[in-house]
Amino acid sequence: IVPKQWQGQPRPVLFNNWEGCMFDFDHHRLVALAKEKNFPNRLVVVRHVFGMEEPGQNDMPVETATFLRENGITLVTAAHALSGAERGISKKFGGVSPVEIMAATLRMFGEGVKVCTEISIMALDCGAIAYGKPVVAVGGSSWGSDAACIITPNYSANVLATQIHEILCKPY
Repeated sequence: IVPKQWQGQPRPVLFNNWEGCMFDFDHHRLVALAKEKNFPNRLVVVRHVFGMEEPGQNDMPVETATFLRENGITLVTAAHALSGAERGISKKFGGVSPVEIMAATLRMFGEGVKVCTEISIMALDCGAIAYGKPVVAVGGSSWGSDAACIITPNYSANVLATQIHEILCKPY
């Protein structure tokens, strides 16, 4: 399903584990899939911040994070690039922020396309992927992964410079 200009070019593969696994994250399954698909040291798992479900709590056990890292998977733990602090301000004072409008616009293509864009920016912001290089991102909703995109992200401070080159797949 990868167009010719992107074939044969090794690049990081980003995956969101908070939704892409239907909240049933199986780290053994993920490592097996990475090995099966020959993604040595290229799989980047992007997850949400500590305290998302319960203040002060990390919902990924230390043993799981250690297992993933020992098997060559990079972990990114970051605030959502297309909501984060702005959503908190909107909830407190009402209204909507420009970043929330951007996220809603991306959702017009499907939740997965929005998530692909967001996790790419999050991974770049924390230095897990190289600046200026396209990545393959896989995203979805609470029902599972449903979209894949080739994206060259930019830092959240320059979010409008992010390029979505291709939407490889998405629901209609």
